[in-house]
Amino acid sequence: MDFSTKNTITKIHASDTKIVLSLTGAGSSALNSLLAIAGASKTILEGLVPYSDAALHDITGTQEEGAVSEKTVLALAKWSYFRAADLRGNCTKILGISCTAAISTDRERKGANQAYVSVWGADGSTAAHLHMKKGLRTRQQEEALVSELIISEIANTIFPNSATTINISSEDSLKRNKTVFATPFDSLIGKQIRSFMVTSKGEIYEDAKFSGAILSGSFNPLHLGHLKLAETATQLLDKETVFEISAANVDKPPLKSSEIKKRIQQFRNKANTLVSFAPLFSQKSAVYPGSTFVIGHDTASRLVNPKYYDNEKRAMFASLHEIEANGCDFLVAGRVDAGSFRGLDDVDVPVRFKDMMVGIPETIFRVDQSSSKIRDEGN
Repeated sequence: MDFSTKNTITKIHASDTKIVLSLTGAGSSALNSLLAIAGASKTILEGLVPYSDAALHDITGTQEEGAVSEKTVLALAKWSYFRAADLRGNCTKILGISCTAAISTDRERKGANQAYVSVWGADGSTAAHLHMKKGLRTRQQEEALVSELIISEIANTIFPNSATTINISSEDSLKRNKTVFATPFDSLIGKQIRSFMVTSKGEIYEDAKFSGAILSGSFNPLHLGHLKLAETATQLLDKETVFEISAANVDKPPLKSSEIKKRIQQFRNKANTLVSFAPLFSQKSAVYPGSTFVIGHDTASRLVNPKYYDNEKRAMFASLHEIEANGCDFLVAGRVDAGSFRGLDDVDVPVRFKDMMVGIPETIFRVDQSSSKIRDEGN
């Protein structure tokens, strides 16, 4: 390892960035180099080598374009990013790093000697394609060049003004494609991230790890009933309750960034807010595993009614099972329906999933107010 590479890696370890690397075909020397320099534990969360086709397919779910392709390397980088989000202990910056490559081997191979390297972050991704002239280098030399490219791509992402480069011959080629999102809202709509948190002070953390109580809704507008319910949930569960807005809706177009910002502003100096692209609770449970969803009687009724699963009882049970498998459950508040106050006791919950739902007694919480009523009164 030369002095320049050592210096670059030292700077990477001194940054506040955590990474997960997934490398196949070549590039394992990059992981070795990162581990060889003091401070690796500050940077590396995990390193994987899904070398077989089966292992790679398990992670990316893509196989039709082959292992060595831009689509595959991006899918691998995205998976690595979300793996990093699951592993980090706080809101430090994270990156997913991937490499898929085909280099010189001990048999004749028809395809090109090439490597794709991708870096996936909250605000965008890069995909570099290195094409190496066949016969120009040994396998070991190609491995070293690919590893050098991986280190370079990591450094250039963490330090955009560093312009770290690699030495290639005139018979090689190196091209990059880059996707950039200007705001977390754009990243969410573009499915670059799964969610982001906006604190009561206005700070934003992409893919913040959260496991607590979540009160989901449109909050159009936020009213006293929402705030009182969140306060009650916190007292009953003895854990933080945050609000959550989904940019996606089951039967409506996605919310625009301007509308999401408007709704989030209501929580300033009141509560932390999560924003996701997960309209269904089965999807939310995958984004926020181990959480308790705070819902009303009407939502609880829909959750256990096959009518809302295209009249497929099996689909309903599959959804509830997924929520349970992700370690989530529900705290159910009563509300007025057709002139009568109804709570969890009025919901026909399948016996198999009764333990997933706990009701809030009317004596502890009752607020006869709704966003739709407020909107109607305002018109």
